[in-house]
Amino acid sequence: MEKLACFYSNLIDNSDDNRNGGELQTSLYDDRMTVTLRNNYGPLHFHQVHGEYIKLLKKGAVAYRSVGFCRAITFSNRPIMVGEPIYIKFLEISTNWSGALRMGFTMNHPMTMKSKLPRYACPDLTSIQGNWAKAVPERMALKDSKLYYYVDHNGDVHYGLNDVEHGVFFGGVNTSGKLWAMLDIYGNTVAVEFVSK
Repeated sequence: MEKLACFYSNLIDNSDDNRNGGELQTSLYDDRMTVTLRNNYGPLHFHQVHGEYIKLLKKGAVAYRSVGFCRAITFSNRPIMVGEPIYIKFLEISTNWSGALRMGFTMNHPMTMKSKLPRYACPDLTSIQGNWAKAVPERMALKDSKLYYYVDHNGDVHYGLNDVEHGVFFGGVNTSGKLWAMLDIYGNTVAVEFVSK
């Protein structure tokens, strides 16, 4: 019972990142009871803390890199639940650079990184404890394609493209605390949007 209460308290977030209206539900089972938790978060938006070359559009749903190929790390505006899929639509793609979007998670609240965001998620940010990310293959970063990813309870990050599951992308994510989505709008990826399925 104590373990269940601890898990329940980790899912409750009283920070300013909360949004209302979400429909995602998680059920927790114990030998003696069932508890259903409601995720009252609304749609994902980008956090106000981001790389210096990022501009947020459409009330924070779109992240656009205005110049260069880096300095474009972004985060979700709220923590992500284990198993919650994150859907990203590629809005603008360039052919001037090499490489594409880096995606992953951070356990570090974005506000704590406000003054110290590095140029790159990989390897700069991922070398700091509590950050995990990997580069999306360029062949998947196509205009109007819809990419999704989520982390399971084992810390494995699963991903897919245009509703086709591609399996485990990488592992090793610590799911014992809050996690924010982390996206580096890198290289040939110029603009992405958080979208619903």
